[in-house]
Amino acid sequence: MNDLGKLERLEKAATPVPWRTGPINYADIYGDGELILLAIKDRPRTVEDVQAIIALRNAYPSLLSVARAAKDYVDDSADDAPVTVAMERLRAELKAFEPNVLPKT
Repeated sequence: MNDLGKLERLEKAATPVPWRTGPINYADIYGDGELILLAIKDRPRTVEDVQAIIALRNAYPSLLSVARAAKDYVDDSADDAPVTVAMERLRAELKAFEPNVLPKT
């Protein structure tokens, strides 16, 4: 799936970040104060699986911002339009991209 608009819509519709592991079962995932994913039959299998899911979800908004800024920069460059604004936005998004994505336990 490479449709940036679809990814942005999915992100907005998802439970807001931050997500975290469950207080009792490490494989349960909570977000916005509620259970999002209940581990069933040993899935996810490891703590690392859960941490990856949570870290990627928590980074999602920042990743989308960087991707959108990069796409705008490329689109502006292709149109031979002045790219200063898009370039500065991309630089700002990249500089700000240090999301706190590690799951809180």
